[in-house]
Amino acid sequence: MPLPPLIIAGIVIAATSSIVVGGYHVVKKNYSGLANKKIAILGLTQSGKTTLLSFLQNGSLPEKFDATLDPKKFKGKIKIEDLNINFEAIDVSGRQFSTWGHALKDADHIFLLVNSYEIINRNKQYNDDINNAITTISNYLESEEAKNEVKVVLISNFSDQLTEYDTGGLEDKLNKNLLVQRMYAELATTVKVRLVSGSLKNPESAQKLVLRAFNELIEQGN
Repeated sequence: MPLPPLIIAGIVIAATSSIVVGGYHVVKKNYSGLANKKIAILGLTQSGKTTLLSFLQNGSLPEKFDATLDPKKFKGKIKIEDLNINFEAIDVSGRQFSTWGHALKDADHIFLLVNSYEIINRNKQYNDDINNAITTISNYLESEEAKNEVKVVLISNFSDQLTEYDTGGLEDKLNKNLLVQRMYAELATTVKVRLVSGSLKNPESAQKLVLRAFNELIEQGN
């Protein structure tokens, strides 16, 4: 039985989540081009995927921040300014790189959550894991299965742990970081890539970060 109009097709058996966005009321920003698009939400363990999905589900954040071990279903809707999101998704462990292809399949766009603090502080294990993740995504995007005109938004979470930077300063620092430059070098050969930084620490900061990520998808000339 098909899903009702404007509701998501949540499709994931992956270390991530896939959502399809629908139902937009256009006032200031024109989000109509994102209607019924599938967005693959990827990220390592403890990158913020579950927190993001919890926020999209009902506008609140989970009280506990445990790593995802067993698959968990999410379904909900949220309105942020002119952006209305109705979705379903399945969140599973971020350790399972071998299953990311299931989340990426038929994706129109990709949100990749990364940890600002670990990148700035050059955590070697984190860098190695991110490099593996980037290779996995890059290999898929270069395959015949990948859609054309995919956009990738690097959602740099945990900026609240780097209070010495304002948003612009942190994004400038991240864009000059060798790991982030490697992400661009690997991914930007086939798709358009942008980075936004912020925090999922509270509903207010989560709202700003989500809105910025979706706005990157509709910016002209990207």
